[in-house]
Order: sequence, then structure tokens, then C-alpha cells
Amino acid sequence: MDSRFGRAGFLFFAFIFLFTIVPRDIPHAQEVIPETGAEESAASTGGDIISQLFSVFNHPLFTDFKVLHLFIVIVALLAAMLFGKMVSALFKGYITHLTQQGGRKKVVGSVLNAFRRPVVVLLWAGMIRVAGVFLEPQYLSAVLWLTDVGINFAVLLVIYDFAEVLEQILLERAKLPESSINEKIVPFLKKFIRVVAVLIVAIQVFQIVSGQSVTTIIAGFGIAGMAVALGAQDTIKNLFGFLMIMMDKPFQIGDEITFEGHEGKVESIGLRSMKMRRYDGHVVTIPNMQAVDRPIHNISNRPNIRRKIKIALPYNTKPEKIQKALTILKELFNNHEGCRPKFPPRIHFTELNADNLEVRVLYWYHPANYWAFCEHAEKINLAILTRFNKAGIEFAFPTQTVVITPSATKKTHKNT
Repeated sequence: MDSRFGRAGFLFFAFIFLFTIVPRDIPHAQEVIPETGAEESAASTGGDIISQLFSVFNHPLFTDFKVLHLFIVIVALLAAMLFGKMVSALFKGYITHLTQQGGRKKVVGSVLNAFRRPVVVLLWAGMIRVAGVFLEPQYLSAVLWLTDVGINFAVLLVIYDFAEVLEQILLERAKLPESSINEKIVPFLKKFIRVVAVLIVAIQVFQIVSGQSVTTIIAGFGIAGMAVALGAQDTIKNLFGFLMIMMDKPFQIGDEITFEGHEGKVESIGLRSMKMRRYDGHVVTIPNMQAVDRPIHNISNRPNIRRKIKIALPYNTKPEKIQKALTILKELFNNHEGCRPKFPPRIHFTELNADNLEVRVLYWYHPANYWAFCEHAEKINLAILTRFNKAGIEFAFPTQTVVITPSATKKTHKNT
């Protein structure tokens, strides 16, 4: 890549410099016809030939310094290329030495590598500026124009390459256990820095080339930006939604979530949308802005699983039986599997419902492993059923009692 960059940059500067310095209208040579005579001697003939050879330098191509200008430009470009190769080789050698040592020196090497290409470009711009000293004043504006473009291009390369270094540093920090850096947003941050740098330098170069003010250029871009924004407002909203998801971290890839009746695992988070695979295998695509605006339940982030059991006893159950039921339940849930001291089980006779007496059990299972929780719930259910049957405690089921009261019937006699 470096070699391609060097060749492309050199050809670009060479073309622009030649295009701006060397005039394109070269006068045609006027034919020089020597005077000859029959009386000329051999010596005078030889002298005329020599004078004709030297008279070539009186051609307008040489008197206007066209070839001299071209020679200066070529020398400047070759010198810039030579010095650029030397500086680049020195940078590479020192950077390799620092990288092999590792640690902080490796980071220093990466930072120096970000300045390697910009320094080469600045050398090219500097040599062109030096060449402008030997050119005529009318070419000075073109030299200054090209030098400014080179400086702006070097600034762009500094920011562009340093974004790569910043990405490496942030990714290394993200691997640390105590780090709060989201490694998913780091590549996006690198691209964002590069795009902004390219836009700023492009505006600056366009100002140099066109001679327009920055406000005029920005106003033109603003009108075009408004037109684009109106047509792509949904895309822009989803892009900001992606940034909010990356900063707030309501969920991550692999988390189990529920969203508007859908339940499954997050498979990917893109710039426009996120994808969730439901437990039935279907993939649900959710625009990022909807994921931000609407409530999402992150199941994976719950510290525990809470279960509520409602045990219904019939109304003809005696108080002693109810007390026996509470005792059995407290024995079953005393220091149960997945129990933590901060979340002890809660067991109470809570309700006198219309058709049953309700005993409520509330307990928490740690950790929040759903399938382990299901196995524990199965054990608890079987234990409750077994212990209640042994104690003769019946469960209530939905019933309806119809009470028929006898009513006095009146017999009417019809007198005939």
C-alpha cells in the first residue's frame, strides 16, 4: 500500500506541477537559413557551422526559460521522491525497532507510523516550494497553490492514519475487565473521524482551487445536505439510534430480550437496524430508532428469576390444615436451591377469594439460568403435591355451588 501511495502521490504532484508551471503554447522554431557564398573558405565554413550550433540557444524555447523551468521542476520532483524514500525508510526502521520491544514503545511506534506518510508529503510540498524560488514571479502563485494543497493533504493523512492508531488503543482498552469501552462502536468512531477529516480538507482544498469563501462553500453544501437529509431522514434517525444503543448499552449481541411480543436473542446490531432471532427460529428486524423509543426487556441482565406460586385451598379447609400447609411450604423453601440471604422466600396466607382460600409463595432463584430454574420448579411442584397429599390437604378447583331453597307453593282451587 505504501508503494502504491508513493507512486500515486508522486505522479499527482508531478502532473499538477507540470500542468501549472510549464506553458502549453510553445512557439515554433523559426527556420535559420545560413548565408552561403562561393567565395567562403573552408575555415569560414567551419566557423559558420559552430555559430549555427550555438544559435540554437537563441531559440525562444531557451530564451523564455521553458526548458530551464521544466528542468527545475523535474529536479525538484526527483529530489522530493528521493528524500521521501529516505525519510520513509528511516521511519520504517525505527518503527520496527519500537514495535519489537512491545509495551508502550509499540504504541509510540504506531503513533510515529501515523506521521510517516504526512512527512513525506510535506517534503514533496517543500521541494516544490523551493523550486518556486528559481522560477519567474508569474509562476509563484501556482507554486503557492500547490504547496497549500500539499499541506492540507498532509494534515488529512495525519488525521486519517491517527484514527487507525486510536482504534488500536481503544480496542486494547476494551479488552480490560474494568473497561467501559464498547468495542462495537470503536470501528464506527474511526470511520466517523476519517469522514469528517476528508470533508473538512475537501472544503479547504476547494476553497484554494476555486477562490470562494468558506461560508459560500458551506452554504452550498448545506443546501445539498438539506435535500439529502429530507430524503434520508429515516436512515439518519436509525443512525443516531445506533449511536444511542452503543452509548447506553440497553442490550448487546447474544442477550435475550423481549420486544413488543417477540422474545429471542440479539444476533446483530447494524447502523440501520438490529436483528433478533426468536425461539421459533424466525428473525425479526427492528429499526434502531424503534429499539430506542420503545420499551425492551433485557432478560439476560436480570440478576435472578422470581416465581410466584398461588395455592388455592377449598373453603371447608380448617385453620389447622392451613397452618399445616404453611409449615410444609416453609420447610420446602428453607434454604432452597438458588436461594440467597438477601432474597428469602415469602410465604403467607394472603387472600379470601370468592371461591377459594389463597396461600401465596414468592421466591427468587439465583443465578438467572432459565433451564436450571425450570428443573428446580419441577422438583418444588412435586414436593408440594406429595407433602400435601400425605397431610390430607386438598387443593381447590373452580367450583360453583347452587343452593336451592324450598319455597311455599300456593294451590288455587277453582270453584265450579
